[in-house]
Amino acid sequence: MLLLAVLTGGGILAVRALTGGGEDAATASSDPAASAAATGTVALGPATFREVSTEVGVRSVGDASGRIEPEGEFVVVTVEMTNDGEAPLLVSSGGGTMELVSAAGDRYPVSEEANRALVADSEAFGTVGAGETAVYHGVFDVPAGTEATGLDLAFSSAPEVGRGTLPLGG
Repeated sequence: MLLLAVLTGGGILAVRALTGGGEDAATASSDPAASAAATGTVALGPATFREVSTEVGVRSVGDASGRIEPEGEFVVVTVEMTNDGEAPLLVSSGGGTMELVSAAGDRYPVSEEANRALVADSEAFGTVGAGETAVYHGVFDVPAGTEATGLDLAFSSAPEVGRGTLPLGG
Protein backbone atom coordinates (compact mmCIF):
# COMPACT_ATOMS: atom_id res chain seq x y z
CA MET A 1 0.00 0.00 0.00
CA LEU A 2 2.81 2.41 0.95
CA LEU A 3 4.68 1.52 -2.25
CA LEU A 4 1.58 2.31 -4.32
CA ALA A 5 1.25 5.71 -2.61
CA VAL A 6 4.92 6.52 -3.25
CA LEU A 7 4.69 5.44 -6.90
CA THR A 8 1.49 7.44 -7.45
CA GLY A 9 2.91 10.55 -5.77
CA GLY A 10 6.17 10.24 -7.72
CA GLY A 11 4.24 9.82 -10.96
CA ILE A 12 2.24 12.99 -10.29
CA LEU A 13 5.43 14.94 -9.55
CA ALA A 14 7.09 13.58 -12.69
CA VAL A 15 4.09 14.56 -14.84
CA ARG A 16 4.04 18.05 -13.28
CA ALA A 17 7.77 18.45 -13.93
CA LEU A 18 7.46 17.33 -17.55
CA THR A 19 4.37 19.40 -18.31
CA GLY A 20 5.51 22.46 -16.39
CA GLY A 21 2.28 22.41 -14.40
CA GLY A 22 1.73 24.25 -11.17
CA GLU A 23 1.93 27.87 -10.04
CA ASP A 24 5.66 27.71 -9.24
CA ALA A 25 6.58 26.88 -12.84
CA ALA A 26 4.40 29.70 -14.17
CA THR A 27 5.92 32.19 -11.73
CA ALA A 28 9.50 31.15 -12.53
CA SER A 29 9.02 31.36 -16.30
CA SER A 30 7.47 34.84 -16.07
CA ASP A 31 10.59 36.24 -14.35
CA PRO A 32 13.52 36.18 -16.85
CA ALA A 33 16.09 37.14 -14.18
CA ALA A 34 15.07 34.25 -11.93
CA SER A 35 15.07 31.89 -14.89
CA ALA A 36 18.57 32.95 -15.97
CA ALA A 37 19.92 32.57 -12.45
CA ALA A 38 18.40 29.12 -12.12
CA THR A 39 19.84 27.82 -15.39
CA GLY A 40 23.32 29.39 -15.36
CA THR A 41 22.71 31.43 -18.50
CA VAL A 42 22.79 35.10 -19.39
CA ALA A 43 21.90 36.91 -22.62
CA LEU A 44 23.93 39.98 -23.51
CA GLY A 45 22.84 41.69 -26.70
CA PRO A 46 23.08 39.13 -29.50
CA ALA A 47 25.15 36.68 -27.42
CA THR A 48 23.97 34.00 -24.99
CA PHE A 49 26.32 32.48 -22.45
CA ARG A 50 25.74 29.18 -20.63
CA GLU A 51 27.84 27.71 -17.85
CA VAL A 52 29.09 24.28 -18.94
CA SER A 53 31.10 23.56 -15.79
CA THR A 54 32.95 25.16 -12.90
CA GLU A 55 35.81 23.26 -11.27
CA VAL A 56 37.14 24.56 -7.95
CA GLY A 57 40.27 23.58 -6.05
CA VAL A 58 42.29 22.70 -9.15
CA ARG A 59 45.92 22.23 -8.01
CA SER A 60 47.65 22.48 -11.42
CA VAL A 61 47.04 22.82 -15.15
CA GLY A 62 49.07 21.91 -18.20
CA ASP A 63 50.68 18.72 -19.42
CA ALA A 64 53.58 16.79 -17.86
CA SER A 65 56.17 18.99 -19.57
CA GLY A 66 54.60 22.30 -18.55
CA ARG A 67 52.67 22.09 -15.28
CA ILE A 68 51.56 25.39 -13.75
CA GLU A 69 50.60 25.62 -10.10
CA PRO A 70 48.50 28.42 -8.57
CA GLU A 71 49.45 30.71 -5.71
CA GLY A 72 46.14 29.67 -4.08
CA GLU A 73 43.99 27.33 -6.16
CA PHE A 74 42.67 27.44 -9.69
CA VAL A 75 39.00 27.77 -10.56
CA VAL A 76 38.27 26.66 -14.13
CA VAL A 77 35.04 27.94 -15.67
CA THR A 78 33.89 26.56 -19.02
CA VAL A 79 31.27 28.56 -20.92
CA GLU A 80 29.31 27.97 -24.11
CA MET A 81 28.75 31.13 -26.14
CA THR A 82 26.18 31.46 -28.92
CA ASN A 83 26.46 34.47 -31.21
CA ASP A 84 23.07 35.28 -32.73
CA GLY A 85 24.37 38.60 -34.05
CA GLU A 86 25.45 39.57 -37.54
CA ALA A 87 29.13 40.16 -36.73
CA PRO A 88 31.82 37.93 -35.22
CA LEU A 89 32.67 38.37 -31.52
CA LEU A 90 36.16 38.06 -30.06
CA VAL A 91 36.64 36.17 -26.81
CA SER A 92 40.03 36.87 -25.28
CA SER A 93 41.67 35.89 -22.03
CA GLY A 94 43.26 39.31 -21.70
CA GLY A 95 41.61 42.68 -21.81
CA GLY A 96 38.98 41.83 -19.22
CA THR A 97 36.60 39.71 -21.31
CA MET A 98 36.14 37.40 -18.28
CA GLU A 99 36.52 38.07 -14.55
CA LEU A 100 35.59 35.66 -11.76
CA VAL A 101 33.36 37.11 -9.05
CA SER A 102 33.41 35.63 -5.53
CA ALA A 103 30.64 35.48 -2.94
CA ALA A 104 32.54 38.21 -1.06
CA GLY A 105 32.42 40.46 -4.15
CA ASP A 106 36.11 40.09 -4.98
CA ARG A 107 37.09 39.95 -8.65
CA TYR A 108 39.84 37.85 -10.19
CA PRO A 109 41.23 38.21 -13.72
CA VAL A 110 42.04 35.27 -15.96
CA SER A 111 45.49 33.82 -15.28
CA GLU A 112 46.72 34.11 -18.87
CA GLU A 113 49.60 31.66 -18.49
CA ALA A 114 47.39 29.02 -16.85
CA ASN A 115 44.57 29.70 -19.32
CA ARG A 116 46.86 28.96 -22.27
CA ALA A 117 48.33 25.88 -20.54
CA LEU A 118 45.00 24.21 -19.69
CA VAL A 119 44.51 21.01 -21.68
CA ALA A 120 40.78 20.86 -22.46
CA ASP A 121 38.15 20.40 -25.16
CA SER A 122 37.43 24.14 -24.91
CA GLU A 123 39.44 27.11 -26.18
CA ALA A 124 41.28 29.80 -24.23
CA PHE A 125 40.29 32.50 -26.73
CA GLY A 126 39.02 32.92 -30.27
CA THR A 127 36.31 34.34 -32.48
CA VAL A 128 32.68 33.22 -32.53
CA GLY A 129 31.24 33.86 -35.97
CA ALA A 130 27.72 35.12 -36.60
CA GLY A 131 25.24 32.32 -35.94
CA GLU A 132 27.90 30.08 -34.37
CA THR A 133 28.38 28.50 -30.95
CA ALA A 134 31.76 27.84 -29.31
CA VAL A 135 33.05 26.68 -25.93
CA TYR A 136 35.67 28.68 -24.01
CA HIS A 137 37.34 28.40 -20.62
CA GLY A 138 38.80 30.78 -18.10
CA VAL A 139 41.38 29.74 -15.47
CA PHE A 140 41.48 31.92 -12.37
CA ASP A 141 44.08 31.86 -9.57
CA VAL A 142 42.14 32.59 -6.36
CA PRO A 143 42.80 32.25 -2.62
CA ALA A 144 42.03 28.74 -1.36
CA GLY A 145 38.39 28.35 -0.36
CA THR A 146 37.07 31.16 -2.58
CA GLU A 147 33.40 30.63 -3.47
CA ALA A 148 32.90 31.44 -7.15
CA THR A 149 29.41 32.87 -7.74
CA GLY A 150 29.63 34.64 -11.08
CA LEU A 151 31.58 35.26 -14.24
CA ASP A 152 31.66 38.91 -15.25
CA LEU A 153 31.67 39.19 -19.04
CA ALA A 154 32.70 42.40 -20.78
CA PHE A 155 32.95 43.06 -24.50
CA SER A 156 34.30 46.59 -24.89
CA SER A 157 35.07 45.90 -28.55
CA ALA A 158 31.41 45.00 -29.15
CA PRO A 159 29.15 47.64 -27.56
CA GLU A 160 26.05 45.73 -28.68
CA VAL A 161 27.05 42.90 -26.30
CA GLY A 162 28.11 45.12 -23.41
CA ARG A 163 28.67 43.69 -19.95
CA GLY A 164 26.88 41.27 -17.63
CA THR A 165 27.38 38.53 -15.09
CA LEU A 166 26.82 34.84 -15.68
CA PRO A 167 25.68 33.16 -12.43
CA LEU A 168 27.79 30.10 -11.59
CA GLY A 169 26.71 26.91 -9.93
CA GLY A 170 23.28 26.81 -11.60
